[in-house]
Amino acid sequence: MSASQVSYTKSQRGADKVIHEGFMHTRHKELARGVKWRCDLRGECSGYLVLNDDYKIIEKGDHTHTADWGRCKAREFVVSLKKKAERSRANHFAKDHFAKKCNLKDIGSNIAGNLVD
Repeated sequence: MSASQVSYTKSQRGADKVIHEGFMHTRHKELARGVKWRCDLRGECSGYLVLNDDYKIIEKGDHTHTADWGRCKAREFVVSLKKKAERSRANHFAKDHFAKKCNLKDIGSNIAGNLVD
């Protein structure tokens, strides 16, 4: 299995998630041979992955439910929207902060007043 079969996203609270073959996994624990990720429906399913340090799957357990690509894509979409919103808020804050710091209206009126004098 190759690393290209694994993609990463975030949970609602910002934790890492792994997507593989239409299943989402949350980080469970560090093992000597890698990191174990268990199905995020862990109350219902015992599916898991073990990824080595090169992010290659070295072991996996079967899921007790069908893959849900729609759910995976929806999670990725929500994460991308949140990132865009954060960037937009940061840009808006920076513009407001710069305008307040420089007090552009006062600068403009001072320049105009100096030209008249």
